[in-house]
Amino acid sequence: MADMKASSRAYLAIRDRPHPAGRETYLQRILRFVGLLTETTTVQPIQPGNHVVWLFDNIAYQPIHRNHHTQAWEAEIVACVFGRERRNVGQYVARIADFVGLDGEFGGDIMVRHRIIQRLQPLLYEVAPGRTLSVDMPLYDEGSRRYHLGPTNENGVLTQNVSLPQSHIVDRSVVTSVLSGSNRQVCMQTRFASPHGWLLISDIDDSIKITLTSEAVGILRTTFVTDPEPIFGMPKLYDFIDKELDPTWVYLSASPYNLYKFLRSFLHSFYPPGTLLLRQTTWKDIREFIRSYNTGTRTYKMQQIDKIHSWLPVRKVICVGDSTQSDPEVYAEMYRKHRSWIKAIFIRKVTDIPHMAKKNSSRRFQRAFEGVPHDVWRIFEHPSEFGKTPASSKRQAGRHKAIGGIANNQTDTIPRERAAYTTLPRAHHKPETRLRMTSNTMSEQTQVPKYMQALHLPSSFTNKATPGGPSSLQYETERPVPKPGPNEYLIKVRTACVSIDELEQTRTTPLGQEGNVRDSAMFLERPTSDGIDKIHGLIPGREFCGEVISTPREDYASSKGPAFKVGDEVIGVLGNVEGRDGAAADYTLATENELAYKPTNLSAAEAVTISHAALIAWQGLFGYATLDPDDGPCNRPADGPLRVLVTNAAQSDVGRYVMLLLKCQAMFPHHVLGLMGGAGLGEMQRAVWVAATGAKDEHEYLFKELGADEVTTSTDIAAAFREKGWKPVDIVFDCIGAGGALFREAHSPVVVKDHGHILTPRRPQSGHPEKPSERDERTEVMTRNLTSEAIDVRPNAQQLAKIVQLVEKGVLKPDVSYQVEDLLHGQQALVYAEKAGEEKVVLRVDPAGSQF
Repeated sequence: MADMKASSRAYLAIRDRPHPAGRETYLQRILRFVGLLTETTTVQPIQPGNHVVWLFDNIAYQPIHRNHHTQAWEAEIVACVFGRERRNVGQYVARIADFVGLDGEFGGDIMVRHRIIQRLQPLLYEVAPGRTLSVDMPLYDEGSRRYHLGPTNENGVLTQNVSLPQSHIVDRSVVTSVLSGSNRQVCMQTRFASPHGWLLISDIDDSIKITLTSEAVGILRTTFVTDPEPIFGMPKLYDFIDKELDPTWVYLSASPYNLYKFLRSFLHSFYPPGTLLLRQTTWKDIREFIRSYNTGTRTYKMQQIDKIHSWLPVRKVICVGDSTQSDPEVYAEMYRKHRSWIKAIFIRKVTDIPHMAKKNSSRRFQRAFEGVPHDVWRIFEHPSEFGKTPASSKRQAGRHKAIGGIANNQTDTIPRERAAYTTLPRAHHKPETRLRMTSNTMSEQTQVPKYMQALHLPSSFTNKATPGGPSSLQYETERPVPKPGPNEYLIKVRTACVSIDELEQTRTTPLGQEGNVRDSAMFLERPTSDGIDKIHGLIPGREFCGEVISTPREDYASSKGPAFKVGDEVIGVLGNVEGRDGAAADYTLATENELAYKPTNLSAAEAVTISHAALIAWQGLFGYATLDPDDGPCNRPADGPLRVLVTNAAQSDVGRYVMLLLKCQAMFPHHVLGLMGGAGLGEMQRAVWVAATGAKDEHEYLFKELGADEVTTSTDIAAAFREKGWKPVDIVFDCIGAGGALFREAHSPVVVKDHGHILTPRRPQSGHPEKPSERDERTEVMTRNLTSEAIDVRPNAQQLAKIVQLVEKGVLKPDVSYQVEDLLHGQQALVYAEKAGEEKVVLRVDPAGSQF
């Protein structure tokens, strides 16, 4: 047994030993492969429908040969593979909310809880070890090359060096590679860095981003709860360095790789683009996640810097860090190891976090930088200090000149106009914000690019080839921006919502039949010479949230001007017009009747989910069912409250909004007073009686959150009414769909009154043979004067404006559990949503404006 343990330790030591050049040896690769086999992990290729794949941006470099000759380009490719199944996000949201005290400061803020869900999701994916994949990299002189990579390790991560035969490429070039078979929807950027020039290695947490790493609560708040914020002044400082030195940028963090997208988005918003290096370990609970910020960071960062040195050993390096962790000790040790490589070290002294006295002491810095020349390292609190340093020795001036004169305010080193931002009195400094140009004039237009990114169905669909659905979507970046007509607004889309139902029409509805895809806004039909109507796939997504870019031309001469001004934030529902594009793109077109102001209390990701479902609920109740919130009691029968049955409400946005509208006392004031007279509040609330169907684990939600009076799990509705002694209802709102057994049973006189309404937001699939039960259903409708319809929602600005008011009052609340993905990954997200039985996916088109 002892021998076995010793052998195991030796195996692990060899397998995990870092290579001095940052590369994996053949022995280590064999041991990793054998290790996967001994752990009963089967090596298999990824499955696009079952796995999530991330490719990390990287650096291509040219190793220096011993005779000082440069060699071919090489790059380290890092990818991670997750399983689609997620752990229960709800319990982690509750733990984080409890840990940071959300019930106090953020209690009822639905935006915050939605943000926690979005940030947590990548950390809750199941890792996928033993998976292989391929990446296609374009080559300037050889077309493209496919690299076969893997397998992934026990954390679902693979790291592999590859050779890039790019003979004519120049420094600072950027090449975009894609995951094979992903329709260009999973990609990475490779930045080519020649051997000579400048290199800036920057820490992230509390160096350039507020993270509060010395506090557990601070880490959780800044990672999951609040919007990421840069350290004041650092974006300007880095922008200045980028212009002066044109360096290669490497951002080094001890955060787990699951935060890659979150941190990459932050860096792209505030700092020069570069390569992000993260720790390739995952976490199992919140405590382990917090410990990861302060455990083993020194060793990890030294190994990473050694690897960077192996890539670019003759570049001149600037290191930037902070005092919260071990950056002073790491950079000092690296200087002593690579003395001619590192030219300057800058450490931000963090003073806005408690308990930092010891870490900020002069004694700590003196001990850390022992043996490092004083003119190499510097401690600062504010970036503005770099413009105020007095001139010292010529050697200091020369060293500081190496970073563009940032540390020296001499006129021969840095022109005064460039240094102006560093010499303002501190009292004049304001927090950095991103300003947006807005206007209330009706004629001003923002400059719009010629092309845009979009998600679309390919133009190859015909009535003979109907795979359809989410799997057929494609991502493109050269879609012409639409040109608005005389009565149209041009909208810069922040978020768009694509439903599975609208995509299903492409799979289930052949051309030439009633209710076919001609009713959808996603297709354009044109006759061809062979007589076959070819469908030119357009852009999906009827719901959107965005910003007005230009107003209708027909309003220019109007004394009132347009209803919405340039810069207004709006939500909207696009009408079903043949050949019309949807909103899953950078820009979309909308008319005044399709728009309303965005609710002020919601983020763009939340607001985009409201309009379509809420309009269906509103038009179903107040249009198809002929209810009127303003009608008097004389128009209601005297046999009790309005009675409504809602099926599958917990799983349907439409069902939720129907129940919330029915239980809103403000919507039915006359019904309450007329039916109940001077009754108490408990009886007044029963002026509208609502029964709901749902699974057993949904009952509490239906009762407490949606206000159901009765709930049943039975799928035999007529039997449930008989068993419970319920009276027939005035309205049945079936959220499962027309053509289903439940919808047919709802026509029974046991369930619905004569002259009642059976409504559904989902149309039946066309083209299927009529069943005897459907003929009976049609007979019931005719003999009992029932209304039995699928709701065809139509844009209505006045109704949408009333819905927005109810949202801002807290009567209607959005569902924050929808999957939110960047437009680039929309196709994968929709394929997964279809398999998981989800209704829709929110696509983040403009991350900077989405306010997550």
